[in-house]
Amino acid sequence: MIVVNNAQESLSLFEALASPVRLQIIGLLHGGEEMNINEIAKHVNLTNSALTMHIQKLADCGIIRIRLSALSRGTQKLCSLTEDKILIELVDKMSNDNFYETELEVGQYSEYSINPTCGLADLYSLIGDFDSPQVFSYPERFQAHIVWFTEGYVTYRFPNKLRTYQRPEELQISMEISGEAPGASNHFPSDIHFIVNGIDVGTYICPGEYFDRRGRYTPDWWSSNFGQYGRIKNLSIDRYGTSLDGLHIGDTTIEDLHLEKNEHISFTVDCRDQSNYHGGVNLFGTGFGDYNQGIRCRLFYSEAGKEPEKNKQ
Repeated sequence: MIVVNNAQESLSLFEALASPVRLQIIGLLHGGEEMNINEIAKHVNLTNSALTMHIQKLADCGIIRIRLSALSRGTQKLCSLTEDKILIELVDKMSNDNFYETELEVGQYSEYSINPTCGLADLYSLIGDFDSPQVFSYPERFQAHIVWFTEGYVTYRFPNKLRTYQRPEELQISMEISGEAPGASNHFPSDIHFIVNGIDVGTYICPGEYFDRRGRYTPDWWSSNFGQYGRIKNLSIDRYGTSLDGLHIGDTTIEDLHLEKNEHISFTVDCRDQSNYHGGVNLFGTGFGDYNQGIRCRLFYSEAGKEPEKNKQ
């Protein structure tokens, strides 16, 4: 699912959808099978050269994926659909004054336990060696803008800024993530568990590691054999339960987190050995991937004696 919570910054997505030809291409790929450029061109009655622009627009905004496949004579481009849903928030919740927001870079974790494959990198180079868990303890980790590991966890601590007269209503945590696959693969599922204040609130089954194109912000020095970008995942916990990208994934509520008793909000990204799909995770921060953000925590609240706007009749 693609989540749009800032319409102004998503104009390229809307432009990609504002075309009968491109909507027809999405319909052709909806069944989940890959199609090459020649096959698509025949269905939409365009030449290959005319089709290329439409394909590229859909790929640039993350709706389809393009990969090269070797043939006996040369290569062919295969296209597949990466998303089948788009959630658009026309009114940004951030317009509400009653929230606190903190963003941490992906290297600013407070606890970790890591097994290879693993690594860290800043905007200019790797930090330490490949597949060396000890680099996760280096002070240089605070400059890391991408973090990856196959097994283990990292925990981030966000400040809890609530005052005694403020009541928590919703916790939102957003991040750009992908799987971590041996040799890089778009089709290597990974169970990624999310833990908030010690409670396992839900699991995301990530399809794989995305390396078919360079991320919009990924630096030029980053190898094309490594994960290039991820998907933004929006975790929300409110009075009614826990959702991921608007879909219910658990029954943990905002009250279960006991924010009034904690000085901080802990958030753990966990890839455990006993998972059904054991593929690991890439965490993309600013300067990497498609979204140019770290791990963002937003806490919405109401003040004593006031009912939240969304619950008013």
